[in-house]
Amino acid sequence: MEKISTVDRKTWIKHYLTLWNGALGLTEMEMAVMELFITRHMSMADEGLREPFIGKLLFSTEEVRKIMAETGISRANFNNYKVLLKKKKALIEVEGSTHVNPSVLPQLEITFKFNLID
Repeated sequence: MEKISTVDRKTWIKHYLTLWNGALGLTEMEMAVMELFITRHMSMADEGLREPFIGKLLFSTEEVRKIMAETGISRANFNNYKVLLKKKKALIEVEGSTHVNPSVLPQLEITFKFNLID
């Protein structure tokens, strides 16, 4: 079975996160923060940057300030969300720096497989 979903470019990251949210268990605000992380990550990748540089820039003071301003959260709340997103595996720690988990970066096509247990 194939299910095709048509979404516009402005909202497709939100739709993608909504699809994965059953596994991630993100709150509405966590999804909003992740959407900003992913949007910025993809923009940096489109400009030719690669990991680990994207992760270092994405969580730099300047980018964090922009995300806090867009979401209206304080520095303390941002840090709390960052910790929660790491616990939920949406963000990962690699060699002492935070990165978006590659598994949650949007792809135009995905396949689901289920292992059934008794």
